[in-house]
Amino acid sequence: MARLRELRLLRRRLRPARHLAGFGHPSWAGVAATIPLAGATAVVQAARATLRFVGTLAGIAVTYLLLAPGPPTWVLWIAVVASMLLAELFIARHYGIAVVGITPTALLTSHLASPAALRFLLVDRVVETAVGVLVSVVLLRAVRAVRRGASRRARGAGGVTGGVATADAQADRARQTCEE
Repeated sequence: MARLRELRLLRRRLRPARHLAGFGHPSWAGVAATIPLAGATAVVQAARATLRFVGTLAGIAVTYLLLAPGPPTWVLWIAVVASMLLAELFIARHYGIAVVGITPTALLTSHLASPAALRFLLVDRVVETAVGVLVSVVLLRAVRAVRRGASRRARGAGGVTGGVATADAQADRARQTCEE
């Protein structure tokens, strides 16, 4: 029992350091890392990563403008609904604009559920989104490099000449076969 109390005390003491480092909400980094994966091509994946980060920065500015004056709770709930509406209206049309709505929704609901210092909340979102997007981009580039290397090795081995099928082309053919 004493050990459990010591661990809780240690956790409470480390909480400010964790927030200063920008890791108070680690799930935000995971979400940011998965977003670029939805793109079909490298260009679309890079665009989604950029839109995620830029949209998050704009959403953080909106959130700051909403939270800095210290409005009553009912005003924040109206802002949550408005930001959710913005996200829903634009998610299929322009991901970057949708993220401008997604970010305040997440931050405002987090603040309403467990109020934290505004600085910690905003820094967490920026740092964790940047980490998630960076990890995703690095992994996507590594996968592309591995695929290119495998394709070159296959051509160099003399097994298949000309149009060597990459993993993407094979996946496209498999999808077409399933659709037929």
